[in-house]
Amino acid sequence: MDIEILHVDQESAAVQFRCRAGEAWGVWQGDATATPGRHHVEIDVPNPACSWNINPPKIPLIAGDLKTIESGTTIAGTLESLGEDSIACIRVDQDILMIELSAGKEDPHVGTGIEIHTTVIHLYPLNL
Repeated sequence: MDIEILHVDQESAAVQFRCRAGEAWGVWQGDATATPGRHHVEIDVPNPACSWNINPPKIPLIAGDLKTIESGTTIAGTLESLGEDSIACIRVDQDILMIELSAGKEDPHVGTGIEIHTTVIHLYPLNL
């Protein structure tokens, strides 16, 4: 996913970023320190999503409260596939995010809108 880093918190490695789907905070996972500007990254949700809604508007969204790093993030898109291992491939704008869904809730169906809530996302820089 193409992002633009707007602000870097040097103490926590958290970065405020913007992408086509919105703005949020994420934790930079690169070997080098994050710098403001454009980057191509893989977005990872390190913990299984415990909370999701089925059939929200299919408007792609990555959003968090920009006032605080600990705000959590909402990710919304269209479910492209769901594996037997509960790995969901969610289309967010032009990109696909792979997110593990925790057990215990009704499985969403391919083609429906899905919205998940997570406490943290990790950003892994890609050198393309």
